[in-house]
Amino acid sequence: EPTFRIRSIEYKRQWKNISNNPIKIKNIGGTETEIKSGEKFFGTKDNRYQLPKLKKDKLILDVPHEEINKELLQYILKNVLPDIELWEYKDEKHYIPNEVPFEQFIRSQNDFLSTKNLFIIAGSENQELEDYIKPLKNSADHDKQNFLDKVGEALTSVIKRTWSQSNIEIKLTYQTQKIRIDVYEGKRRTPPSSRSDGLKWFLSFLIDFGSRGELTEKIIVLDQPGEKLHPGGQKELKAKFKEIASKNQIVFASQSPFLIDRNDWQQVKFLQKIDGDSIIKVPSKYDVENDELLRYSLGFSLADVGQANDWNIVVEG
Repeated sequence: EPTFRIRSIEYKRQWKNISNNPIKIKNIGGTETEIKSGEKFFGTKDNRYQLPKLKKDKLILDVPHEEINKELLQYILKNVLPDIELWEYKDEKHYIPNEVPFEQFIRSQNDFLSTKNLFIIAGSENQELEDYIKPLKNSADHDKQNFLDKVGEALTSVIKRTWSQSNIEIKLTYQTQKIRIDVYEGKRRTPPSSRSDGLKWFLSFLIDFGSRGELTEKIIVLDQPGEKLHPGGQKELKAKFKEIASKNQIVFASQSPFLIDRNDWQQVKFLQKIDGDSIIKVPSKYDVENDELLRYSLGFSLADVGQANDWNIVVEG
C-alpha cells in the first residue's frame, strides 16, 4: 500500500570480549563495567578511550557488520514485519496417510500431524469429540470404532460445506494395530494415496487451516495454488480464500482465470512483459478494455455469458 509506515531502527557499534576472562572497563567518572568472556556490549562515551587499547591488546573485537545485520534482520522479522507465512504443499507433512500405527499415534500425536489435525477439526465441529485420546485409549474395541465413526461424520460435514464437486466422505476404521483412513465417493472406497493430486492439495489445505482455529491479521502467501484442481475445484478454493481473507490477507500468484474474482478485479495485479522487462500493474478500466489476455483472464468475454464460439457475429435485434 502507498501508506506504508516508516520505522527507523538505530544501532551502535558493537564489541565482543574475545578473551577467556572477564574484562573490567574503567569508565569516565570512576565506575567500572564488567564484561564476561564471549559477551557482546556497546561502546559508550564513558568508555570510548579504553576500547582502542583493549582492541590493540586483542582482548576485544569489533562485531562484524554481517553478524549485526543478521541479528537486526531477526529483530525486524520478529518485531516489525507482520506475521507472514509461505504455505507450500508437502505430501508427507500435510496429506492424510492411508493408515497410522495405533499405539504410536496414541503415544505421540505430533509425529502424525495430519492425522492429529483430523481429530482437531472433528473436535471443533463436534465438542463431544474434543478429548479424543481418552476414548481411543481406554475403551473396548467396538467403542473405539463408534467414536471413530463420529469423527468421520464430523470431518465429512466440514468437507461437504467446502467441496461440492462430488460426494466425498472420510471414514476411519480401528484395526487393533492401526487406524485405517479411507476416502469414499458414493459407495466406492479408495485409500487417500489413490486420489488425484488436485484433491490431495485441496484436502491438505483444508485440513491444515481448518485445524488452526480462527486466524487473524496474518499474511498467507501461495505460489500457483490448486494448479492441478479442475475449474470447479478452483472456484471452491477461491471461495475458501475469501473466507480466510475476511480477517487476514492472502497473496497468490496464478495463471488460472478461475481463481480470479471478476467482480473484484481491482484486487488483481497482472504481469506485463515490456521489452524483456517484467512490470507489475494494477489493472485500470483502460487495461480491461484494451488488453485481450487480461480481459480473457478476468472472464470479460462473450463466451463467458452464454453458449458461444471463439469467433462470433453479433447483429442488432
